[in-house]
Amino acid sequence: PAAALTQRVAAGVRTALLAVLLLYRLAAAAAATSDAAGPRRRKVPIPAPPAPPDVAPGGLLPPSDHSLCPLCRRRRRAPTLVPDSGYAYCYSCIVPQLERTGACPVTGVRARPADVVR
Repeated sequence: PAAALTQRVAAGVRTALLAVLLLYRLAAAAAATSDAAGPRRRKVPIPAPPAPPDVAPGGLLPPSDHSLCPLCRRRRRAPTLVPDSGYAYCYSCIVPQLERTGACPVTGVRARPADVVR
């Protein structure tokens, strides 16, 4: 009778230990899976682009229609951007201007013909 009781208690303890070990392994596996997926990222809105630089004193006023070249005032042919100023011109208008002055005609920002983006 006492020996049988001891065996039952020992079997119950063994079962409880196995259950605790199983739960520990499951928790460790779940933690490893969530770490492997990487950190959760919040959706952050894309910020608005910066405002273009102001017109330089004595600078050329850009047309209200943004599709027009500030130099020839016609639709841009081969649109070309002066990156630091943010203004686009016709390629044939802006390259000679930059060669002469070395600056954007609207903002006065220093630029070279090699800086333009077509």
